[in-house]
Amino acid sequence: MNIGEKLNRKRDKVFYFYGYGRKPGQRPSTGVFTYVNPKNPEQKNFNREALILLHILRLSLERTSFHQLRLPKIYVSVLGVIF
Repeated sequence: MNIGEKLNRKRDKVFYFYGYGRKPGQRPSTGVFTYVNPKNPEQKNFNREALILLHILRLSLERTSFHQLRLPKIYVSVLGVIF
């Protein structure tokens, strides 16, 4: 499962999406964004946490897309999120 990225109009944030295809409606948004040029430590920390969440999302999407395989459960406790 690929996760793509797209700049917003102001070009200060990158929004992420995952795709099932190239047609309309086949690339739902993840709801996660990062700052292109973080201006302070809070934005840098936000980017780190967002990238961790994207990695967790990628793992969970791969797990659900290959649900026929017997994969071990993935327990990741980051920011209070457990999958």
